[in-house]
This record gives sequence, C-alpha cells and structure tokens, in this order.
Amino acid sequence: MNWISSIIVVLIIIYIILAAYLFFFMTNNALFWRSSKYVIPFGREEGTQERKQLENPRIVYWKCTNPSHTGWVILFHSWARNSSRMVSRGQIYWKRGYSILLVDARSHGQTYFAKYSTALAFASDTITITEKEGINDVIVHGLSFGSFASLIFTYKSKINVRGIVSEATASHLSSLFNDFLRATHMPRLLFGWIPKLILSYDFPWYEYSPVNLLPKFNIPIFLIHGENDKMFLVKEHFELNKTALKGNEKAFHWIVPDSKHSKMALHPEYVGRVEEFISIIEEN
Repeated sequence: MNWISSIIVVLIIIYIILAAYLFFFMTNNALFWRSSKYVIPFGREEGTQERKQLENPRIVYWKCTNPSHTGWVILFHSWARNSSRMVSRGQIYWKRGYSILLVDARSHGQTYFAKYSTALAFASDTITITEKEGINDVIVHGLSFGSFASLIFTYKSKINVRGIVSEATASHLSSLFNDFLRATHMPRLLFGWIPKLILSYDFPWYEYSPVNLLPKFNIPIFLIHGENDKMFLVKEHFELNKTALKGNEKAFHWIVPDSKHSKMALHPEYVGRVEEFISIIEEN
C-alpha cells in the first residue's frame, strides 16, 4: 500500500502544480516568456524614436515618428509577447509614412510585472499615453490579446480612431479560458473550476466582449482570422464577430487559408490585403 500512497501523493502534487500554473497563465504572463531583450527598429535610422515610460505603474512605450508622418498607428501585441511581435506588421505602416506607437502591456516586455494583466489595463494605459503625448487621429491594429485591447481602446478613448485591424479576435471574453483548456487539451473535469473562479471576478466581461463592442463602431474595420486557429475557432468566434458587423458597410473580413492562431502575417497575401484596407481608411 505504501507505493500506492506514494503514487497518489505524487499525482496530487503534480495536479496542484499544474493547476497553479494554469491559473497563473490565464491571469498573467509567465516570467520565462517575459523577454525584454529586443530592439524596435522604427525611427532609429530615419525619423525619431523615443523610448519612454509612465510611472506608478511603470509602462514602457516607444514613440516612433516617421519623417514623412502621414498619421499615427497604435500596435497592440499578443499575450505573452512584447512590442517586437508587431514589428513586421508595423513595417507596412512605416513604409506608408505612418508614425508608430508601441506599448508593452503590464507584465510583458520591458513593462513592470503586475499582479494581473488584462486587455482593459492595456487599453487604459495606452489611452493615458496618447493623452500625455497629444496623439490623435489614429489607426489601431491588434493581435489576439492585443485585438481585445485595441477594441476597448477605441470604445473608451476620446481621440479619433480612423480604422481598426483586428486579428485573431475571440467573440466573447468569457469563453477565453475554456478555449485555452480545450486548445491545450486540459480536461475541464479537472480544471474547469479555474475559468469559473476567474469569471467570478468583478470585471465587465459582457460589456467589453468584441461581439458587443464591434456593433458600436461605424468606422472601417478589418477582421482577420486564421482558418486553422485552434485557440479561437472560426465558427465560434470569427463568424459571430462577422455577424456583429453586419450593419457596418465599412467592415471587411478575411479568413486566412491554412493559418494558425496569430500566424496570419506569414501568408503571402497579408501585406497586400492590409495595404488595401489602409487605402480605404485614407479615402474616408
């Protein structure tokens, strides 16, 4: 019986460690993914680049002014990444003369480590930065976690948002955590209590869900989603968001063939499609 007891104890310990990790990952960015060693290229050779930060809390951001300066773009990075994740996307705008604002979300990149990291905090910090820097008339472009922040930013900010590019966007914030369990093949029977606990927090899950925010915007919007996105399934997320935009004649959408979650920029048509959308924004 001793060996059976030992196995049970080991299994319980493994479960506790795994559950703790899952809970932490769903509410914050794991330390070993918090890379701070990267360089933002915009404004280093032409134009200007300023690495700045807000204090209390310390939020790091890059204000990159294009020498041609045709307007501003704000790029919102994905979960567990940093501003460098958006460099390839930013190059599209930089070549067209846009200046770029990049912000590291709480507990990401070079920004301080927080107890919690949320899309609402990401959006709110960026609003504070735009007010401080006097930035207005912007295009916002977000990826996954960053797409939620970009939509909340557009909803809450008082500045003029000219257009939105929203990639790999879930329809409901309340489904994020169960989707993560499904995508990582973690049994809900054992770990389903974690999403329930998180969703019990006092947070506006319904109000800030993309499917509820998107109908509020009457500006050009481009939804991009990977055909093989295992995290946010097309039928359960993209299709609902697409339906939410039915009343917006300035809304566009693209299911990227064979693309996985957040990998859409690798498709050979990606740059051309985004440039077409930027041209539509510029014509409005």
